[in-house]
Amino acid sequence: LGVAFVPRADLGDKVYFNFGRYYNTENKSLGRAASPTRIFTTRATFDAAGNLISDVPAANTQSKTIDKGLDPQYMDEYLLGYARPFGATWSGEIWGMYRDVGNIYEDISADGLGNGPFHVAQLPDAYRRYKAVTLEVNRRPVDDRFYRLTVNASYTWSRLSGNWDIDFGGDSPFYNSSFIGDGPGVLITDNRNGILRGDRTHVAKLFATIRPADAWKIGTYTFYQSGGAWEARGLPDPNVSSSSYIRYLEKAGSRRMPAFYGIDLLTSYELRFADYGLELEARVTNLLDRQVPLAVDDRLVLGRPVPYVPNNPNFGKGTLFTSPRAFVLSAIVHYH
Repeated sequence: LGVAFVPRADLGDKVYFNFGRYYNTENKSLGRAASPTRIFTTRATFDAAGNLISDVPAANTQSKTIDKGLDPQYMDEYLLGYARPFGATWSGEIWGMYRDVGNIYEDISADGLGNGPFHVAQLPDAYRRYKAVTLEVNRRPVDDRFYRLTVNASYTWSRLSGNWDIDFGGDSPFYNSSFIGDGPGVLITDNRNGILRGDRTHVAKLFATIRPADAWKIGTYTFYQSGGAWEARGLPDPNVSSSSYIRYLEKAGSRRMPAFYGIDLLTSYELRFADYGLELEARVTNLLDRQVPLAVDDRLVLGRPVPYVPNNPNFGKGTLFTSPRAFVLSAIVHYH
């Protein structure tokens, strides 16, 4: 549902409001996870000498049921903004966005301790929210002393928070059938309430292009964004059917990776012939050659040592980095 209003026709400005409700359950994953009869995995336990103690089906892979009267999961989105032109070439816009996920459900253990039978149920007090404010300025190209300058500049402040964090990576998150709720260490009450991994508090971007001549253009993409949020992790309780490091050992989003900023440049010239053109292009990406981590080793405790103390020498070190500076030369044929 959208509504727009023009306060002053002589200015050409507008105020607008939009509301949307989206029912966006991940049916592909849920169809597998919620099946009452499915291929199950077994959990084998050995003593220190290697002798088999037990070998039983994993509780979360058998006799799955679905609670009656489940309300459909949804996301509500609210958008409120104002836009207006400035002169003949410039325009500005500011808008705020709010998104809220409700009626979240997961497959969870019957007793909250990792024991079966598992069932698909609404998660009380589970939430996931995104709020943002964006300011954007644009300039359209015209024949003037600025060589047909085109500008798109924006800044966004945002916050992604909640306790239903499906951004844990490594393993496939299996929306609505993740490890959340499977037992001790991975309940929504286990340090999960905080800033989620997809959060980028500050994002600023500038796209600009000038055309000194019809065949020649020069452009840049300059940007800045906050580093990703993360937290120290460990293995969940042995009753949870997972060997992944998905237990939050501290509040979600307690730490930040370094901010990422960079400059990309491009220039091109088109040689034009009767029926086609040959565009010669040169670009450089990550001009400043900043290589910062996009992911880190978040495993504070490796294995399940006793006592439960930090023992990972690589904790906090980068595992995935931004691409280094690169030069690209291209030849592009255009047919008219």
